[in-house]
Order: sequence, then structure tokens, then C-alpha cells
Amino acid sequence: MLPQAPGTTKAMSYHGWGNKFDSFWCCYGIGIESFSKLGDSIYFEEETNPAGLYVKNFIFGLFDWKAEGILLHQKVERVVSWDPIFIVKLTIFSKEEAGNSSTLNLRIPQWTYSDGAKATLNVKDLPLVPGTFLSVSRKWSSGDQLTLQLSMILKTEAIKDDRPEYGSIQEILYDPYLLVGLTKYDWDIKTGKATSLLLDNSNSIHV
Repeated sequence: MLPQAPGTTKAMSYHGWGNKFDSFWCCYGIGIESFSKLGDSIYFEEETNPAGLYVKNFIFGLFDWKAEGILLHQKVERVVSWDPIFIVKLTIFSKEEAGNSSTLNLRIPQWTYSDGAKATLNVKDLPLVPGTFLSVSRKWSSGDQLTLQLSMILKTEAIKDDRPEYGSIQEILYDPYLLVGLTKYDWDIKTGKATSLLLDNSNSIHV
């Protein structure tokens, strides 16, 4: 959204977007707001019987589910390139032992794959389906732990642009992280000849 250089603005860059007097600097505000909005869409409470809690995003932190007397500690393991597994651990601390039954619904991202993905409650394996929610209902006790191990691969994906001149542009992803995205301003990169990105079974990229 913004140039990555000290003292630089969009008006000073090749975009030439915005100035102090006669054009609106919308991206300066919206770009920052977009990231702040991530924090209000992590958990959603469902007033049902039993009560339900949806865990939509994965982020390190502590959530106090006051209605059910439960503290939910969420930890996301650091991702490294040599271990293609995204690991989320949710540990439950119950304020009232053997309280009411309640349901935790964990989002299973569409980008993961059934082959290699795994979910466990304490030591028990749970079935999961990418692109859905994993629902677990029980009377939660302190120390209960839900663990997600989501398989990741290196892949390319066409950018979402309906204009024909951009139809061949690809982005490089390491689920769920965007690694590289070319824009029209990057087309002066010299490659010698037209190239394509191919993925083989070892997740290696060949140009």
C-alpha cells in the first residue's frame, strides 16, 4: 500500500498518487485500517444450546469466553521453510470444572490438504475437511488441548483480475503466505526470454 523507504510518500513515487491540496489520499487511511480490522474477526459467539464459539483466524493470544467461564489460549507455531506444517494449539482453562457443555468450531482453511493435515483433542485424532469448520462439543476441563496441523505447499495461483492483459500473471504462495506478486511496474525485470513457473512433486519451482 505504501512505498517501503524512509520519508517516501505515494505522491513522490512513480505512482504519483495524492498530494496535499487537490486529491484524496484514501489509501493512506484505508490501508492501515485494513490491518486493524483483522483483530475484530477472530472469534464469534453463537448463542445456542449448547453455546458455540467460532475460531475464525489463528493468532497468538488469550480469549476470555465469559459466558461459559472458559479461557482459551491460542498459540501459532513459527513457520519455517523446511517444515511444511502450520501448527495451531488451543489450550482450554475452565474457571468452573465440569461446567456446561459447549462447542468450539475451528476454521479449517481451504488452502490446506486432507493428505497431511491432522487435528487432535488431547491424544484423540479428529476428522477434518478443508474449507469447513471442525466442531468439538464437550464439558471442557482445564488442560484440554486442541491441535491443528495443517499441511502447506509451495504453489502458484493466477491473480484475480478479469482484464485479459493481466490474465497470465501468477503469484507465488506458501500456504497461506504470499511470497511474490508481480505487478505491471515489475515487468522490466530481465529474464532473457519468456518463462513460466512449474511445480513438481517435490514442491520445487522451475523457471
